[in-house]
Amino acid sequence: MYFAPGEHPPPHFHVYYAEYTATVDIRTCEIFKGDLPRKQIKLVLAWAELHQEELMKDWDLVMNGEEPFKSAVAIGGYKMYPSVTGVVPRDDFMLDITFSNGECGVLDMIPYLGFGVFKRLRDCKNFGKVSVAFDTIEWEAGADLDPEFVYDKCKKKRHYKTLSQSLAINLMLVVFSRLTKG
Repeated sequence: MYFAPGEHPPPHFHVYYAEYTATVDIRTCEIFKGDLPRKQIKLVLAWAELHQEELMKDWDLVMNGEEPFKSAVAIGGYKMYPSVTGVVPRDDFMLDITFSNGECGVLDMIPYLGFGVFKRLRDCKNFGKVSVAFDTIEWEAGADLDPEFVYDKCKKKRHYKTLSQSLAINLMLVVFSRLTKG
């Protein structure tokens, strides 16, 4: 379960097993995204039913920006959304994010700095202590973000493999705009 400040229904948790990944709806104890081998589906859904009340309490805590009870273990594996592969903090409480699919984006954290555990990140030293963990980002101050939330909230920009490719594309756009103007 990851932090996703006040958003991202339905209540759910992520499951990683080998190359499989799934997202389980806590209210229904059913997989609504992804897939797992049949045996693991049975185990995970039985576990979810047994811990449904705890999971809902954890969900409520996380959605309120508070730390959840540490009852579940996250295990890395194949991701449904592109994984975060790089993060660079900026002085303006923005994060430059790189994803496994080659996209890059900028995540504005300012709207979340007044929310629960994210208040700790108002201190620039804490904000700067961000790193990639599993498929998302986390801070030493105890906050993390749902990878789907990160991907959806990033203002994505095209990622070019080299600076020369980017310059060549920009040059072509300038030439094209001049040709079309007549």
